[in-house]
This record gives sequence, structure tokens and C-alpha cells, in this order.
Amino acid sequence: ARRLLDLIQLKGNEAARCLLEFIHNLEEGTIAQVTDDCLTFHKKLKNTISAQTRFLSTYDGTENMCLEDVYTESVLELSRTKHMSDHGNGFQSTLGLHNIFSDQGIINENADTIIILGDAGSGKSTLLQHIQHLWARGQAFQKFCFIFPFSCRRLCCITKPICLKALLFEQCCWPDRHQEDIFQFIIDHPSQVLITFDGFDELKFSFTEENRHCSPIEPASIASIVFNLIEGNLMKDCMKIVTSRPDAVTMPLRKYIKKEINLRGFSEEGIETFIRKHHDNPDISRGIISLVKNSSSLTGLCHIPVFCWIISKCHKELINYDYKTPQTMTDMYMLTLKHFLLHASTNLKRTQNILSERTNSVKHLGMIALIGLHKAMYVFSPQEITKAGITEDDLSLGFLVISKNLLDEGQTSLHYYEFLHITFQCFFAALYIVMSDDMDSSILYQLFKWNKRETRNSLVERLPMPCVQPVFQRQTKMKLQYIEIRNLQITATFVAGLFSAVLNSLLVDSWKPEKTDQKM
Repeated sequence: ARRLLDLIQLKGNEAARCLLEFIHNLEEGTIAQVTDDCLTFHKKLKNTISAQTRFLSTYDGTENMCLEDVYTESVLELSRTKHMSDHGNGFQSTLGLHNIFSDQGIINENADTIIILGDAGSGKSTLLQHIQHLWARGQAFQKFCFIFPFSCRRLCCITKPICLKALLFEQCCWPDRHQEDIFQFIIDHPSQVLITFDGFDELKFSFTEENRHCSPIEPASIASIVFNLIEGNLMKDCMKIVTSRPDAVTMPLRKYIKKEINLRGFSEEGIETFIRKHHDNPDISRGIISLVKNSSSLTGLCHIPVFCWIISKCHKELINYDYKTPQTMTDMYMLTLKHFLLHASTNLKRTQNILSERTNSVKHLGMIALIGLHKAMYVFSPQEITKAGITEDDLSLGFLVISKNLLDEGQTSLHYYEFLHITFQCFFAALYIVMSDDMDSSILYQLFKWNKRETRNSLVERLPMPCVQPVFQRQTKMKLQYIEIRNLQITATFVAGLFSAVLNSLLVDSWKPEKTDQKM
């Protein structure tokens, strides 16, 4: 080993570190004989992923912060089922990140997929980025020779048949030479490969076992490739990590889950750590932490990372301008809306009704948000932005940001856009439902009545009769049942919150819609 290090010394420390990693893994019996071409591709893949994961973009896309400086650990809990195989002395519900691939908490020893479940905004994507960054930097998970990360949102845009080789190389990292030999090594040694799928719940197709596909070189639909990787028909023994919201996991999918982990968000210590890491000024961070600690509602909300970011972002409004402390999820997002509008309107006095100044922008954003949910569309092309009437003024508010998942090839001046987070898309859709003259009360009927199991205790049955009578007179063209149930539930929660006395009064004063006199 010493002579090899001396020989490789001229190539630098990175090459020496790479060699040591492989020597270590060879001693453990985890890596077979690796060719020079595989080593070269291994290094290129690490450099590529390191560059891609080095910075963490804020939800509003205005800052790029070094991931290592701001990353805050979340609480990971194992799901315990009757099928779980216990290894060791007793069951522990919590799990350290570095033990994610351990024997602890295994449900199915014959499966290869670890699923990480968390509600919208709980930090699933950031956790996956952290895992990839640790591997790329050589700090953890070095038993894997290759990691191939995928965004399910981006995979949805692949409409043509694709083979496994094209998926790995064209969508992640292209080997500079001897692609066939490198791919053959990957196929021959699947246990040394980790594939990650972020946002499984955003796939436009439901998991099915019907279309079996076992060939790594024959093209198939992207859904078939993804599902057969999870089932193990493709690259059996290749480890997969999938992140998803909980209700997207069906019983057929659970048959192929090796370990199920719940992402619970921040602990109380984690909340304080997050706030301190996001503010260089200790006086500001102490003020925000004090604000959160003195409010049980804020403390409860801030366990979810996206809400903790909102409070951290909007602390000036809460501390300096004596805004009402948010009590609900809708209050939290309305605070964010006010914050962004204030920053976009430099001449606006804080005592004015800030919503009334940008009514058209909010309506435009609400319309494209609702249309997107209806079509299961979360990334908008330049043509769709134009068709929806979105102007540069609307984009300047900061709720629609340039998508990192898609770029218009050959058109560097044209960008795809997406909302800061799926929850913001649901929030703007709710605003549009509540206040737009294009929406009638049948939307409310659909929103609160429709679900997989009809109940006689639905909110719509408790609404006054004048609110639901128009349902039988005029039906809106948009059918909300086509919206994914997860997003429909979040949107319904926002709509219910917007009908609270304080928020609805604010919206009515801002919009002054004609339909207010007719239907409310």
C-alpha cells in the first residue's frame, strides 16, 4: 500500500484518498477487482455529485448556502411492523443517519429498497442531498462504488422509452470512455451501487407489478424502469433509497421495502441549531429563538423544517412590526405572502393592505398553481408561463423560481419554473379557489366532499344551504378529483384556513370580488 501511495503521489491527495478507499473496501470484501476505467469514472462521478450537492438553495432561491455550514440533523424513526426482523438486543425506534444501511429495523431481508417517509416540507430532499454529499466527499457510505441520484419530478419529463444504461449515464454522469465496460461492471456488481429516487410521490404513475422488465439494455417506459429497479427485476441487490410522502406508499410497493424510516423533522435542539446556522448575527438568532420558545404554536410548527425557514425568513415582521403570531399552517403561509409582497413593494407602507397592491399577481400565480395541480404539473415551461399570463412583475415576487430539474436545451435564455415548494403551489391554488370569480361553490363541494371513502360527516354537509345550492345549478368545468389526493388535502386545509374570520376579511378587502355579494 505504501509503494502504491508513493507511485500515485504525483497525482495528488485526491487520487491517494481514492486508492485508500478502495483498499479499505477490498479488505472488507465489498469491492471486486476494479478497472482503471471504473476508477476514473468513480472519481468523475464523485466530483460531479460533490459539485451538485455542495450548496443548499433556500426555498425562495435567493441564497446558496454551503450545505456543510447550514445542514441540521432531523429526527429519524424506524417504522416497526409485525414483519420486522430484530437484529441485536431489543428494538430502538430512533436511527442515526450513518446507520441507515445497518441491519437495524429491517422489514424484508430479501428487499433492496429503503424508503424515507415524511410530510411535505419535512426535509426529505435535503436529507438525500446530505447523504449524497457525504459520499462524494468520502466522509460516509464508502461501501458504494457508484451513486446515481434521480429526481422523480425530472423523471416524469422523460416521455420516450429509455434503457437502464441511458438512464444511469445520460441522466447522471457520462463516462468519458469505455462506457460498455463500466456498465458491465455495474451490472456484474450491483451491491456496490446506490440509486436514489427523490419525491416518489410526484411520479405521475402509480406503482404496479404488472409490467415485468428484466433487460438492462432494452428500452422501456421510465415507469417500468423505476418500478422494476425497486422490485429487483433489474439489478437485484442494488441498494435503493426512495423518499416520499407517507400516503403515496401502497401495499404492493411495501412488499419490496427493506426498511421504512420516518422523517420527523427537527427536535427542539434542532430548531435552535437551524436558526443559529441561518443567521450570522447572534442577537437576531437569539431574538427568533426567544420568539419561538414563547409561543407553543410556533414551537409546534417549527418542528417542520419548511415552517422553521418561514419563521426564520419573516422574523422582522413578527418581532419589529408586531404581527399576530401564526397559529395555523395557513397563518404561516399568509405571513410568507405578506413578507414577499413587502419586499417586492419598496414604496408600500406597512400599514397599508399589501395584498390589494398586488392582487393581479396573486391571481395569476393562483391560476397557474391550480391548473398545475389539476394536471399533476409541478414544473412549468416558458410557453406555459406565457399562456397563464405570468409577467416579469409576477415572477419578481419570488414564489415561482427557476427549476433546477429542467433546462431548455439550446435556449439558455428560457427557463422552466416551479413553486418554492409543493405546499406553496397548494396555497396559491387555495387563494384562487376562495377569491376568484371563475370559481363557484361547486368547487367547495368537490374539495370537501370528494375522497376515496364518502363520509356523512364531511365539511360540505355542515355548510349553510345557500352555499351548496348553486352546486345543482352550475358546475365548474374543473374537476378537483383529478388532483392527487395528497395535494388535494393540503389545498383543502388552506381553503378552510382562508375562511377564518380574520383571513377572509383581509382577502375580501383586498380583492373586493363581485362574487362576495352573491355567495358569501
